[in-house]
Amino acid sequence: MRYGAFQLVSGLTCTGFQTDTGLGNSWAAPGLLVVTLSMIVGGTAGSTAGGVKIVRVRRILLDASEHGMSVYEPSDSSADTAGGASAEFDTAAVIAVLWFVMLFVTSLVALLVLPAEYTTANVLFEVASVQGNVGLSSGIVDATNPTSFKVAFVLAMWIGRLEIIPVLVTATLLSEEVF
Repeated sequence: MRYGAFQLVSGLTCTGFQTDTGLGNSWAAPGLLVVTLSMIVGGTAGSTAGGVKIVRVRRILLDASEHGMSVYEPSDSSADTAGGASAEFDTAAVIAVLWFVMLFVTSLVALLVLPAEYTTANVLFEVASVQGNVGLSSGIVDATNPTSFKVAFVLAMWIGRLEIIPVLVTATLLSEEVF
């Protein structure tokens, strides 16, 4: 319990200090997935922690039902909140969706090129750690990994560190200059 709690806090705060070397082998899939979710959520806004950020997850969880319903049943109250809260929700939702798309693509690359001995839970754990710049490892990454795996992980680390929106803006600006 103590090791699990420590790894959970390490994943959530993106400090990356790992005290259990058997994360990939001895942990059950549910335990790995809980720590994986903590790495996906990440730390607080304004911190150097990776992930979607606690404040964005909170905004999505608090406003999802209201914004989800307003698409089908517009009301006067949704017009009143169409300013700041809606913009915050939209931004948080876009970042979260893009984060999960990147997580999915990188995980898919890893699952396709890695040996079958690695479970999906281990791959998701490793990709969430890489993309959130956490530093925890289930033991998948090493020097013998295929080049496509390494390139996918380097891109995931880079995009996760800078956050997805600045990378998309930079890519758009660069493409306008080239084309």
